[in-house]
Amino acid sequence: MFGILFDAATAGGATLTLPDCTTVVISPDIASERGQNEQRRAQAQAQHQQQVTQANTQAQTDQQRIQSEMDQQVQQTDNRMRSDVQREETRGQQQVDRHLQQGEQGYQQEIQSGERQAEAERQRAESAAAAKRAEAEAQFQRELQAYQTELKRMGDSLKTMVDAYEKAQLVMSPAAKEAKQKEIAGKKQGHQKRTSELERKPPGRGDGRRCRGHRTE
Repeated sequence: MFGILFDAATAGGATLTLPDCTTVVISPDIASERGQNEQRRAQAQAQHQQQVTQANTQAQTDQQRIQSEMDQQVQQTDNRMRSDVQREETRGQQQVDRHLQQGEQGYQQEIQSGERQAEAERQRAESAAAAKRAEAEAQFQRELQAYQTELKRMGDSLKTMVDAYEKAQLVMSPAAKEAKQKEIAGKKQGHQKRTSELERKPPGRGDGRRCRGHRTE
């Protein structure tokens, strides 16, 4: 074989040096085919490298797109969660406000009810007090009238006795005069005693007032 390659080398072939320093002559056809193979392999490697580069670029693009989509989904989820939280907080605050408003309304209603009850109790108390005052005043007026009537009756009786004595004393004997004077004195004393008793008697009002009439001497 080496002889054939060597002969071919004389026709313009290529030489190949082996590791043991032996020179091998390669025929032109083999050298050309080998060059084409190297060229095709280089082209294949370049194409493969280009495909790898394109694949890496596409992978990076896909990764960036996926990451962007994931980020968007995360952001959307976070926005939804924030919106849900805000909505729940708003709903909870509305419920609290509603409960507070209802409580305030109930409190105001209780206050108004208490005020109405207090006003009704005050009016009833005033009505009862007015009735008691009217009854006490009527009782006082009755007692005052009875007092004045009795004083007038005793005064009239004493005045009649005194008038009769004054008219008859000129014709009366000394003994009769003395007896009549004692009778008049006893009448005055009884009148004064009764007047004092009436003045000490508590009147119908119960406020310590005393009926004051005209004392007849």
